[in-house]
Amino acid sequence: SEDITKIQFLIRLAGLIKVRNKIINVHINGFVSAMFVLLISRVNKKCDFFLTIHGIYREQIKYYKSHDYVWLYKKLEKYIYNNFPNIICVSELCKETLYKNFTPKGNIYVIENGIYDMEYVISKKRKLNKLFVFLGGLQEIKGIEQLIFIFDRLVYLDTEVKLKIYGSSTDRQREQFEKNIVERGLKKYVE
Repeated sequence: SEDITKIQFLIRLAGLIKVRNKIINVHINGFVSAMFVLLISRVNKKCDFFLTIHGIYREQIKYYKSHDYVWLYKKLEKYIYNNFPNIICVSELCKETLYKNFTPKGNIYVIENGIYDMEYVISKKRKLNKLFVFLGGLQEIKGIEQLIFIFDRLVYLDTEVKLKIYGSSTDRQREQFEKNIVERGLKKYVE
């Protein structure tokens, strides 16, 4: 892929004004591009516009260092989530958090970002992958509690599985995670 500037990217997005009879899914980080596409969706009524979200900024910022534009991001986020015609949340938790913080006027859908069917993951026709890797912080919003629950079930089915975790966390989050792992008897399976 070629390197383009943010301005060039927005100019390319402006081309969506002319597109007809398509589904446009915005699946990118940041609010500037999402806001730009939201404005285009107000003009272009011949397409269906969707925004896929993985989390809510005003909830996630609790876990990260603050930066200079928090007030602006919160205003953009509120306007976008309250007005985007269709929003896809990648989990029920994301949807609940959306409704807790905003009053969206558009359609809200949940398309899970993972596989929860254990019969699919482990079946006689499929060989269980022995190493599982989690890339992400140890925050609740990232699904760490669900991961521990599912991994506990996997260990029950196959004691040779391993879980490696890569991501940032606060000391408190790390301590809570390690406590949960020890309480469930998973210490020797998790790195």
